Amino acid sequence: MKSTLEKRILIFVFLILGLTIGINTALNIEGFRRDYRDGLLLRCQSVATELKASVEKVLALGLPLDELEGINARCQEIVGSDPEINYCLIENSVGQPLYSSDPSFHFFTGVQFLKAISDSTSLLMTPRWGQIYDLSLPIFDASGNLSGRIRIGFPDSVLEARTTPRPCNGPSSFSVSHSWSFSGWSSSSPGATWLGRFIGCATWPRK
Repeated sequence: MKSTLEKRILIFVFLILGLTIGINTALNIEGFRRDYRDGLLLRCQSVATELKASVEKVLALGLPLDELEGINARCQEIVGSDPEINYCLIENSVGQPLYSSDPSFHFFTGVQFLKAISDSTSLLMTPRWGQIYDLSLPIFDASGNLSGRIRIGFPDSVLEARTTPRPCNGPSSFSVSHSWSFSGWSSSSPGATWLGRFIGCATWPRK
């Protein structure tokens, strides 16, 4: 009778502990994912703002947007220097790409709008990368008219890669054998070992 009661208590403890760990882990992962996404968007914003300033300086001299030199190379440099940014392009006022980090790639073919993240950022679905976060900044000519847009983005898979479960390895599992003692419950018992592995295999964000 006593043994049955102890088992029920342990099962109840496992359930409560598992639920607590699961909820806490999910909240941690979601918070980390959101913060990492916002950090990437801020990085894209910074790069796009710098490129926008450079292009608008040239436009202020009277040159049209479609006659600039070295812009493809600059877009390629931006993508090449940051492995998490997938593309950088400049389009005209009607959405026709003029310059790109990959001039041979037709970015807008099969692209679907999913939702707006902010005034300057959208979540899109693409055949090539799946879901992507697309940041767009307007470019104005010397007269203050809209001349085109800069678009820079990164795939959602970058965030997924940061929040995927880690494989559970024995040596890396969190061990409770030195700290748990519950009503005579041996730290070397199968229950304690299982609990240690359970905690050790919780999914944490990869930094």
